[in-house]
Amino acid sequence: MKNILSFDIEEHFQVSGLAAAISRDQWDSFPSRVEKNTHKVLNILNRYKVKASFFILGWIAERHPGLVKAIAEEGHEIASHGYDHKLAYDITTEQFSTDLKRTNDILEDITGEKIIGYRAPSFSLASDDSEKFGILVDLGFRYDSSLFPMKHFRYGDAQSVPVSPFDIKVDSQTSIKEFPVTVVDFLGRRIPAGGGGYFRFYPDFFIKRNLKKVAAEGRPTIIYLHPWEFDPDQPRVSGAGFGNTFRHYVNLGKTMGKLDNVLREFEFGPFKDFL
Repeated sequence: MKNILSFDIEEHFQVSGLAAAISRDQWDSFPSRVEKNTHKVLNILNRYKVKASFFILGWIAERHPGLVKAIAEEGHEIASHGYDHKLAYDITTEQFSTDLKRTNDILEDITGEKIIGYRAPSFSLASDDSEKFGILVDLGFRYDSSLFPMKHFRYGDAQSVPVSPFDIKVDSQTSIKEFPVTVVDFLGRRIPAGGGGYFRFYPDFFIKRNLKKVAAEGRPTIIYLHPWEFDPDQPRVSGAGFGNTFRHYVNLGKTMGKLDNVLREFEFGPFKDFL
């Protein structure tokens, strides 16, 4: 069973969990670390000859067009993460549309390719928000990977959606493919199968167990990571609260080794291979 590997391209200071400590008007005052960290990702993917999907913020693409170009030239899929990491449920449908159009214009101008994939910042798209899914269809997106089918204080409401990829009907004639982030049943509850802080926190044997369990169920595991998760030397931010701080910094020094372990044993590709 082939699995899906994806990266959300954002700076360490743009994470939702640190928003209480860092405002958007401070972003440009922080030294950028995204290029160096993303090239760490590209290097390990090259080593294993693996292609992945890169969901890129428009804010990042404006400031680092050469990075976007480098990712695309290495054969990876370029997809949209919105413009500046505003949570989808915190903005209106009109603002959502403007955000996506702006980001697509930036990414498509750099790559010359149509953008067909979207992931909402912090998985903040609600499964019943038919207007925003309609915007995705209207803008030519072919798939979304914003729904996390479990209960979480920050993610959008998606607890009851299927755990396998499925079509979301926008109206009687149109739909969009949804790739929900992978969860598994564990002691009667849905838990993440491996991505982000969960990937860094879980021991290697548990990550591999989840990949095998999901494959046995006939569905791909979706792993998502961020460039800053490969950067244990990033500056520490205070004032975000214990829980947010722990989730952001736990096991940053182990991300590369954990990714190396799964790439050595399992097969991965980008979302577009599954359409």
